[in-house]
Formats: sequence, C-alpha cells, structure tokens
Amino acid sequence: MARTRNIKPAFFDNDVLGDLEPLTRLLFIGLWCIADREGRLEDRPRKIKKALLGYDDVTVEEASGMLQQLADSGFIIRYQANDEDYIQIVNFTKHQNPHMKEKESEIPPPPGFEAVTPTRHRASTRQAPCKNEENDDETPDGEEPAAEETAPSLQEKRFAEFWAAYPLKKAKQTAWKAWSKIKPTAELFERIMAAIDTSKRSEEWTKENGRFIPHPATWLNGGRWDDEMREVTPGGGNEQPTGSGNVRSTFKSREGGNGTPAGFKSE
Repeated sequence: MARTRNIKPAFFDNDVLGDLEPLTRLLFIGLWCIADREGRLEDRPRKIKKALLGYDDVTVEEASGMLQQLADSGFIIRYQANDEDYIQIVNFTKHQNPHMKEKESEIPPPPGFEAVTPTRHRASTRQAPCKNEENDDETPDGEEPAAEETAPSLQEKRFAEFWAAYPLKKAKQTAWKAWSKIKPTAELFERIMAAIDTSKRSEEWTKENGRFIPHPATWLNGGRWDDEMREVTPGGGNEQPTGSGNVRSTFKSREGGNGTPAGFKSE
C-alpha cells in the first residue's frame, strides 16, 4: 500500500542524485511511498516497476538496473534475509516521519544495519505532519535546523581516498566537480591511485619541494594518470619514464664487444 511521504527542495540539489537518470530519481522517490515505516520493502523489480513506472516504457531488467544504480550510489541497500530479497532505503527514518498509525515493519533489517534516530535537519525528505497531528520536530522560531549528514556514496568514498593520497591539497570543491564528471570505474580508480603513487616518486613532482605538482582538478581534467613519469632513484639518478622502452638496452645492442659503438675504433 502506498503511503504519503514528503520531499524537500534539497532533494533536487543533490549532485550525486543529479548524476542519475531522471527516471531513476523518480523511482527513488517512489520507493519511499511503497516502503514501510522503517524504509524497507521487498526487492521485486517487476512489482516495483508496475507500481512506480507503469506508464513508462521501461523493462523489468531496466528497472532492476535503476535499483542497482541507487544501491551503487549509496541510497539503498539490496540484501537477502531468510532467503528473500529486500531493499533498505538508507537514512529513511532520518528523512521521513511516518504516520503514527503505520504498522511496524515485518521485514528484517540488513545485517549490521542500525536505523538512525530522526533529528532536525535541513536537507531532508521528512513528511509534513498530518492534519491535527502534533509536529514534534518543529524548530523554534528564529532557530535554523541543523544540517543533515548523509551516507557517502561510492564515488564520494573513492574521492576521499584520492584526496588523501594526492600530495597537493588545493581547491577541493573544484577537484570534486572534476571527479564527479569523470565518475571513475573500479578499474580507472585503481589506475588513478597507482599513477599518484608513481608520480609522488617522480622527478617532476619531487623537484623544488613539489613546486610543479599540478592542482588536483587540473590533474583530473587533463587525464594525467596516463602521463609517463620519470622516477627518481635512491642514488639520485633518474629511471626511465614509466611505460617507455629500455633505451639503454637498445643502445648496448649496437655496441661492439668492448663497449665501443659499432663503426668506431677503440682507443
């Protein structure tokens, strides 16, 4: 049975949600309406598609893919309990204020999941109180509600690892915009982190106390993880650029037996 839920303007300002397709965002809103008071429902894509996207040209497989995108972005959890498939909407109890007469959830929570106690917040999707129902969450006049903490998405977690590893901490918001534009896959994320590790030992990044390290956003926008970097050896010399051929071995193959280049007489 569908329930009345509330949506606040801050929903449309969420940049992580903004990266998802419009129908996926609509599906997410719809999940609130068919979830129980704890934000749980059966993970049955066919039934969900029929209930929420019945007028849209969407297949059951596509609807399941949308649910997975929401899960990958950290907005829902898809899990199994007692051999049944379920969905938990993350932070649902923090965002919504179910009617007092809604019955208790009959669906077990995800393993290790703890529901969040509702608190006052700004960026919420909390339901407005029903008529004649006391609003216990109303803030005093002149007092601004506290900002809400939301569960970090997969890309936010990856960006946090990138930011911790990158040696130059400049213009974090600009770097996040560049990261959100790229949206690295798992494979690309590993390449980026490996490239940072190599670059931190390179001639370009170590000389003059790191003066020539590019800003994080510049590095990301330029796809600099594919650059060839010349690593500095412990003895002070330089190794060949990463990804380049072995120039020295090629030169030696053209030398005579005594180390003199072919075509020249030894002294």
